[in-house]
Amino acid sequence: MPCQFKHMMITRIFDDDVLYALACCIAERRAVRFRYRGKGVVAIPLRLITDFESGRQYLLAIRKRRTVSKRFTIAQSYRIDFMQEVQPARAIKDQLAVTLSERHILRLAFRYDDERGRDYLIYRIREYEPKAAIRDDGLGTLHVTLETVDALKLMPWLRTFYPTVRVEKDGPAHLAERMKIDIEEALKHYGIRPAFP
Repeated sequence: MPCQFKHMMITRIFDDDVLYALACCIAERRAVRFRYRGKGVVAIPLRLITDFESGRQYLLAIRKRRTVSKRFTIAQSYRIDFMQEVQPARAIKDQLAVTLSERHILRLAFRYDDERGRDYLIYRIREYEPKAAIRDDGLGTLHVTLETVDALKLMPWLRTFYPTVRVEKDGPAHLAERMKIDIEEALKHYGIRPAFP
């Protein structure tokens, strides 16, 4: 029978079997075995996460530090759409000792032109990162401090602020370079040849 699915990405439909299998493993406190980017993985699923900004779903799980290790100690996220051959594994009896991913401080500067622009920026920042510390220097710049595990995961959000956002001088060089390359590529699409320092 031909079918039509409306208002839903087809990948979400394909992922339903994977999500159900993972949800069962979480409820039954079982490990799970699957293939991820071509590699076999055995992990203990903790929870399912939906990132509404990107429209993706993730599994937060605990894996072994090395393949030969006996204990599961490293917290890691896996994209649901990259997971294949998901199968339940053994039941988990022991209390888990989890090493959470290390969080880093990230400092960003957002330029604004007027009070209305400043208020709108604050609203958008608070909407995405409610715990961010925001300081207005009174000279047209908001200095924002937030915590992140992986600064590059913020790139889709940061792109929505171009060209008014920059990484502070003490921030990660790889993120600043990535943002610079993004802006240069965008300008070239409009026939503009930027000259950044």
